[in-house]
Amino acid sequence: MKKDDKKTLIVILVVCVICGAIIFLASRKNNFEKLAIVNDYSTFFSVTQEVNNYINYIAMGNMTTINDLLNSKFIKNNTDNLILYDNYSPLTSLKVNRIDYVKIGKNYLYFVVGVIVDNGFESVKIIDDNFKVLVLHDLLSNSYSIYPVNNDNYKNTINSIKNINVVNNNENEIITIKSVKDIDICKLYFSNFVSKLLNNTEDAYNLLGDTSKKKYPTYEYFKKYINDNEYKDSRVYSVIDSNDNSYTFTENGVMNYRVNFYFNNRE
Repeated sequence: MKKDDKKTLIVILVVCVICGAIIFLASRKNNFEKLAIVNDYSTFFSVTQEVNNYINYIAMGNMTTINDLLNSKFIKNNTDNLILYDNYSPLTSLKVNRIDYVKIGKNYLYFVVGVIVDNGFESVKIIDDNFKVLVLHDLLSNSYSIYPVNNDNYKNTINSIKNINVVNNNENEIITIKSVKDIDICKLYFSNFVSKLLNNTEDAYNLLGDTSKKKYPTYEYFKKYINDNEYKDSRVYSVIDSNDNSYTFTENGVMNYRVNFYFNNRE
């Protein structure tokens, strides 16, 4: 064998060894380390609806349907899980901050993080500002199950799930929202931002674009502006008309509101 051929062979062997090592190390990652953010609108809205259905059944005290939705492994290990949720009302809902996923076999695990709020008319009450839950999708049975977790056990729980097998019981068919309209996305972003204004002003400030940050150059300046205005214990609605004029309504009761408007100058 020629000297150059030997060098080429050595290079090929080294590349193969490196590629094999990378594949081996990647395969050793646990589920939590493999989590990736959901960037598909249909999946995001569908999983959100599945969790909100679960929350609604808790608020109604519908134990039969709750058990139909809960993961069988969770039920086996937790018999008193609903004690944590006795303060849910029919107006309770989840405001999702992010959803991550990992593929397990041919199925999917979704890790949902958000804020549980009670949307009362007089005020919006925060029930849980760091809510976490798992949603497991079994594509073979076209079914999903809910696996509640908390800040202490969510990583271990995610890593402990090696396979997903959900039995269809007519209550847990996977929800598929195929068409997501622009207005739905706008409502999602607006609701998320207002929630941060009310509960985590610094997170809201970090979402500001360059134009807004010129108006509010520091977080302290922005925080003072928010605290000086009528956002606490109020509902906020934003409207943009056909001429791109913007109106923000801050409501304290029926026909009890203030409005800020920003007219688009088309000169």
